Amino acid sequence: MEPLALPPQLRRVLIAVAATGGVLVLLFTPVFGLRFAASVAVGAAVAVANFWILVRAVRAYFGGTGGAGWGLFVVLKFSFVVGGLYLLFRSGFVQGLPLAVGLGSLPIGIVLAELVAPLAVKEG
Repeated sequence: MEPLALPPQLRRVLIAVAATGGVLVLLFTPVFGLRFAASVAVGAAVAVANFWILVRAVRAYFGGTGGAGWGLFVVLKFSFVVGGLYLLFRSGFVQGLPLAVGLGSLPIGIVLAELVAPLAVKEG
């Protein structure tokens, strides 16, 4: 396994977060419309990307393969996300509440993945 490859536990969490975001988009599309669902999708995509980048950065930093380079990358990523979301809000492309719902896929996905983890251990 390469040093920055995701272990199965973190891969399961990443998939659960992405799946939760997809389910939220599917649930809200018929109820609130495409604009609301698009904002939920943007929030879910930001949540998945942030989780993936954070996991890689932390593993690289503590694994001794990245050091200050990953720290700088995380700071730049944060600036990019804040600036990008500002531009999306300013342009009217995303709405606040549905974006927050999409970002909520991160904690929901983490909890769901950890609830399923004991089942996977018992089966395996």
